[in-house]
This record gives sequence, C-alpha cells and structure tokens, in this order.
Amino acid sequence: HVRSRRQRQMCIRDRYIINMISNFKIFEDIVNFKPGDRVVTHGTVAVWTQLAENGYVNVDIDGQTGTIHYVNQSEVGVVFDNYFTPFLNDLYRGLKIERGLALRISNLEKLERNFNKNDANMIFSENVKKILEYVEYMRYTIYSELNFIDISDKPDFITFISTERLKRLTQDDDPWTSNLRQETRIGRFLQIINPYTNKISLDRKINLYKSAYNSIILNKYHFREVDGYDIVYWYNELNYQHGQGSLNKSCMRDKLDKLNIYRYNPDKISMLIMVNEENKLLGRSLLWKVDIPEVTYMDRVYTVYDEDVAAFHQYAKQKSWEFVNNYRMVVFMKRDWGDAKINPYMDTFNIFCLEGEDGENYLTNRFEGCTEYYEYDEA
Repeated sequence: HVRSRRQRQMCIRDRYIINMISNFKIFEDIVNFKPGDRVVTHGTVAVWTQLAENGYVNVDIDGQTGTIHYVNQSEVGVVFDNYFTPFLNDLYRGLKIERGLALRISNLEKLERNFNKNDANMIFSENVKKILEYVEYMRYTIYSELNFIDISDKPDFITFISTERLKRLTQDDDPWTSNLRQETRIGRFLQIINPYTNKISLDRKINLYKSAYNSIILNKYHFREVDGYDIVYWYNELNYQHGQGSLNKSCMRDKLDKLNIYRYNPDKISMLIMVNEENKLLGRSLLWKVDIPEVTYMDRVYTVYDEDVAAFHQYAKQKSWEFVNNYRMVVFMKRDWGDAKINPYMDTFNIFCLEGEDGENYLTNRFEGCTEYYEYDEA
C-alpha cells in the first residue's frame, strides 16, 4: 500500500498526539502542579456566568486539554486549547485573556499532568508578541521545531527559521533576515505548536490572528456607534464594501423601508459599524439597551470578511457588552410597532410581546410571559 507524503505526515502527527496523551499521569497533591504544566481535565465543573439565571452552569470538561496558568492552596487555573462551551470565563484577574478560555478547578482529581512536557524556548518578534495577545491559546508553547517567529507581509502567513537551519547559521548571520528563513500559513503554524487544536478552534484561531494583524499591523479597523437615521444609511448596500461575506448577503440590505423600529428608538437601539479608509462599511451589529437584565447586548455581527467578527467581539469585551444569546432578555417599547410585514428580520429579539407579564409592550427573545405577540421573521 503506497501512501502520499501528506498521509505519512498525518500518521506521524497522529502518533505524536497519541503518545503525548498517553504520557498524562494522575496527581492528587497540588504541590505536583506548576504553571506551564500540560493537563487533561475530567468530569464537570460549576462555572459562574451572567448568562444563567442562578449564576452558575455545569460545564463538561471531560477529556479537554490545556495548560496550568496559576496554582494556589485550593485550586488551579487552566487555560484550554479549544473552545468547547460558550461558558468559559476569565475567572482569575491575573489571567489577561479577553475571549475567555480559562477555568478555576478546585477538585484536583479532575486533572492529569503530562510528565514529559517539551520546554522548547521559542523566540518571537515584537510584532508577533503583540498579535499573540489576541490568540490566548498560544500563551504556552507545546511543541515546535520553529524559531525566530516573525510576521509576513500577508496576514495569513508567518516566517520562521527551523531548528535544523538554525544550526547552519554563521556567527555573522542574523536569524531575522537570513535567506534561510521560510514561511508557512498561520493555520499550519498553529497546528504545529499545538497539535491538540481541533478544527473548530483552529478556524477561530486563524481568524483571531488575521483580525489582530489587521488591527495592529495595518490599523484597518475604524469603529463608530450610530443611531437614528444613520442606522438606515448604513443598512443601504450602496455604502457597503464589495465582497461575498455575511454583510453583502444580509437579508435587510435592500429593505430600508422596514427599519423604522430602529430609526425611531435611539434610546433603545443603536448600531456599531466598522468602516475602511474609503468610508465603506466592513461590518455592522445592532446594539440593544436591554431592560431585563440591565445590559448592553451586541447582536449578530455581519461582516465582509469573516475574521472581522473577532474584532467586533474584542470591541464588545472592552465595552463590557454581552454578545451571547443564552438567556431571556427584555427591551421595553413605548408603543406597538406592528407585525412582521412592516418590521425588519430579527436575529435575537424576534418576539414582540403585547402587554405581557411585565405590563408593557416589549421585544424579547423568549416566549415566557407572552400571551399575545407578534413573531418576527428571523434573519
């Protein structure tokens, strides 16, 4: 049986992952853990979140891999390799993670440690270090034969010099400018340094990297908050940057006559927009002043380029806005705005409750408390 080079490489990588997993040993004494240790978690853990009515949800962490960030007398903080639940939170102030991949775990029987951790010392350029602040899973290097990592002139590539080529440098050679340098796509690089990354998380990591590159290196992102008639203006597809993204395919781009509920309620509804240097729209997301609970909620993000969604989420985190639709929300309205025929498609607040249990007209994302209502079309 003849296998391709790609198949042979995947077999080698799969054996490497299996060997790494088999090296995880069970420890019960907290003194056996230290920051940087690779771990596999087991069982479930209670996580505090604003998205749950009682404040806590049970998260299944069985079989998830990660790295210990801190250890104290009663618990450890774990930074996970992958997104596996929307309820991951930054629960430790010393852990500067903006998208939430950290959990406190107090039951040490839920942890196993990799006894054969690779302590490879990778060197990154200052530009790469700035970008990697966006990509929290790269805080710890798990494995790599690459070094002197630098950005490329393309947002989805990095440049490097391999360990083997590094040995060929002379004393006068500069590893940052040597003609022995190579480049690879950021997705391949992420898989090399962390082979535990799954497909879903890999796609998100790639978009995070490209988003950070566009923001930090290219200064691409220009955000503004608008309301009133400006919302109608920025829904008009004549003001869009051309492309094939979710923005360019959105249902409401040519239905401007259905936007009155946005236009005439600036105290409740505004919009975050991203524009380029030519003042063309790259992305938009509605902002809601939610009454129950009292939060600002950022709705679904529409963009020309997929990686720009991460920039919206980053902006929302900086503003302490919510953007996960996992609990009941209510936005009180001053009057009845009518049925679906005269209203926009709704991503989140697709139920207009008429004099519901709270005694007022309101938009909501749940039927609870509604006996008479309009159900708006979902985008």
